[in-house]
Amino acid sequence: MTPSRWSIALPAIALCLAAAPLTATPFTGDEDGPTRSAALIVEEIDAVEMPSYDRARAEEEGYVESYIEARNAAQQHQAALILELFRADPGHESVPRLMPRRWSTLMSDPDTLFPELDLILENHAGSPLAIDALYYKGLTAGRTADVELLTRAVDAFLAAAPGDERGARLLSSLAGSHEFGSLEQRAAYERLLDAFEGTRSVRYTPGKLRQMDGIGQPFALAFEDAITGRAVNLRDLTGQVVVIDFWATWCGPCIHEMPHMKELYAEFKDQGVEFIGVSLDRDEESGGLTALKDYVAENDIGWPQYYQGNFWEGEFSMSWGINSIPALFVVDKAGNLNTVKGRGQLETLLPELLQQG
Repeated sequence: MTPSRWSIALPAIALCLAAAPLTATPFTGDEDGPTRSAALIVEEIDAVEMPSYDRARAEEEGYVESYIEARNAAQQHQAALILELFRADPGHESVPRLMPRRWSTLMSDPDTLFPELDLILENHAGSPLAIDALYYKGLTAGRTADVELLTRAVDAFLAAAPGDERGARLLSSLAGSHEFGSLEQRAAYERLLDAFEGTRSVRYTPGKLRQMDGIGQPFALAFEDAITGRAVNLRDLTGQVVVIDFWATWCGPCIHEMPHMKELYAEFKDQGVEFIGVSLDRDEESGGLTALKDYVAENDIGWPQYYQGNFWEGEFSMSWGINSIPALFVVDKAGNLNTVKGRGQLETLLPELLQQG
């Protein structure tokens, strides 16, 4: 879950939607002429209602599946209408607003989307719509395993729109496509810093580089447990393996994985493993601290919690480049950072680290 803002509202559902197949009418450029006026089409597009997600029904059998199906259907219908509008009047004032919405729907179907974007680039070169097309080509390429395709797409967008901060997102995607700690990844992050220095787009980038440089180095963390008020310092935990869980009560995947985290904690805590939660919950005025305390109490979470109280802008988490949660760091018995990629690895990693001297 990232602060791309779907992370805040319906993170778990968004993950399902991202995986669900979406189909929409392809654009080939040689279709028959329009049968309706652009005004009528825009009116119908704006009238399409996206179903709302009812959290209270989350555990109801079949509800999530039916919600996803209904949302996909609404997105597909809207995408088809947007294409109809473009065919009817490519210069309509609503086209720049709506075509990216269609392309967002088609991102899970690159075989349909890429040819459409290429036609836009060929026939509308230099236009704002073409810049948007380059951006969505980069976003979609980032979902593939083709690093060369992504590199070309990022280079093309940056060349066409060098000051557009959306390029920072594409460069971040490019960095993430490379092997962790590789020279290629470092080069991408450094390019990102250089291109967007002084903007909020790079506020997490120094932390990403810190992750790379921090492996094998001492890991420092001291705080007051938000639940008990006692002081916690990693220096006092030397000789134990420590799992650092960056999470939040509003984070769907975090909550989904918490029962398994509790199982692992119960299995390993008496063998020399400690867990620490680093909360990215909202500020106290917004109820973040209350939400954290209530969740810990109601779910019997047995490990200390560092409440930063500043949502995504927490000083400690930002200093480590945390812009996606849950994120698990693991510190070895010597107090050195072993990995920043502990999610899904604890079952094998913890026994290995416990066996080390």
